[in-house]
Amino acid sequence: MKIGIDIDEVVTDTFSEVLKFHNLKKGTSFKKEEMHDYRMWASFPCTREEIEKSLSEMISEGHIEKYLPIEESLESINLLRKNHELFFITARPENHKEQTFNWFDKNIPSLRDKIFFSEDHFNGKGNAKFKICQEKDIKIMLEDSPNDALQCAQIGIKVILFDKPWNKSISHRNITRVSGWKEALGVIDSIKKKQNRIYLAL
Repeated sequence: MKIGIDIDEVVTDTFSEVLKFHNLKKGTSFKKEEMHDYRMWASFPCTREEIEKSLSEMISEGHIEKYLPIEESLESINLLRKNHELFFITARPENHKEQTFNWFDKNIPSLRDKIFFSEDHFNGKGNAKFKICQEKDIKIMLEDSPNDALQCAQIGIKVILFDKPWNKSISHRNITRVSGWKEALGVIDSIKKKQNRIYLAL
């Protein structure tokens, strides 16, 4: 099957690193557990410009290449890539590209040509994730963003939603909420078995 995978908060523990960096620079004490919106400037008493400045400084200091992987993400991806075609679809800004490629080369090599940059959350340029999924005929999307998850689900894509404080309010018949990668692999296996039964019945 063709499977789409978001990067931030699905593959990498991004927000923990961004908030740690921002807190150190600004003397704040923001926590990921307190985020009610994946846009940090909507969750905390700070401006979008302040968050963008912190991200720019992180890029210039090479921090993006040092993001830690989400628990069991690397092992799970290496398992999935044996039997499925994987596409990594991210809303990271354009200036994150090189360090994103470098992170993949270091942690899960030979996948940089499977990384696609969608419409990012800062300037709105580029294709939305659901459009990339349509173009690539992706049947399953692993996601944490509520907006992207709903858009994919509404066009019939099965979405595996990683449970986060900022996506608690959304639900859809095509969305399955999971606590982590172990559950996600189980859902993918169930979808695959169901599809196989359908093919056999035809």
